[in-house]
Amino acid sequence: MRNEHKYFLLAAIFIGIFSTLSYIVVNTKVEIGPLKDKGAALLNSGKYNESIAYFDMALAINPKDVTVLTDKGIALLSLGKSNESITYFDKALSINPKDVNTLTQKGLALGRLGQYNESISYFDKALAINPKFGIAIKEKENSVSAIAAETNAINKGIALLSLGKYNESIPYFDKALAIEPANSFALRYKAVAAAAANATVLTNKGIALLSLGKSNESITYFDKALSINPNDVMALNSKGLALYRLGEYNGSISYFNKALAINRNLIIATKEKEATIAGAAHNMEPNIAKKP
Repeated sequence: MRNEHKYFLLAAIFIGIFSTLSYIVVNTKVEIGPLKDKGAALLNSGKYNESIAYFDMALAINPKDVTVLTDKGIALLSLGKSNESITYFDKALSINPKDVNTLTQKGLALGRLGQYNESISYFDKALAINPKFGIAIKEKENSVSAIAAETNAINKGIALLSLGKYNESIPYFDKALAIEPANSFALRYKAVAAAAANATVLTNKGIALLSLGKSNESITYFDKALSINPNDVMALNSKGLALYRLGEYNGSISYFNKALAINRNLIIATKEKEATIAGAAHNMEPNIAKKP
């Protein structure tokens, strides 16, 4: 009888525990459902911050609810918080890697960050599961178009930069950076264009001073320009001319040579070099005549 009583008691305890767990599970489902629905309704009506409050309450009950994680990510993305939204999409995908909506939303977030190649890879993943998923198709097309526009802008900027049209090239690099703010090519070439534009301004000021007969002062600006762009042909040639005006013939010839090494067809440098050599020879004639 004692053993029977013992088994009866254990059975009662087990039934009690099972009933309690069942109650918790059932009530959890009941509680999280309205929270999810309310959050989704707020999300659809554009009340993103309010929707997040409900999604947070739902996630406090079940942190692994893929729908809620994705919806919270969408709300954050709608608020412009792309990086933060990706955190929630990643959580959802760690639970269900094949959730088409989550894959698409992460692709959209990456696109907002200018990471178009990566975004396309997520749209492709979504379309591999559901080839007719409209949002993924549309957003993939947008990313492809953005990449094309970005590439065209960079190429046009580089072409203008190569032609010495520094200020004209900068807006094209800006256009590319508006599409992808972290584009290393656009950032690098914009910096080069800006530096070259600044060097041109400095060179022009030096030329103006040289025209006023202020040779020493002009050299200061040519040196500043050359510190930015050592291959600035006009700055090299102009410094050579300033040195010539100061009677420093050997120094002036070295700068004309540097300019001609970059551009052999630079007629100005060729003529100035010839004039410098002639001037140096002329100044040496009295000294030669005095020798016994």
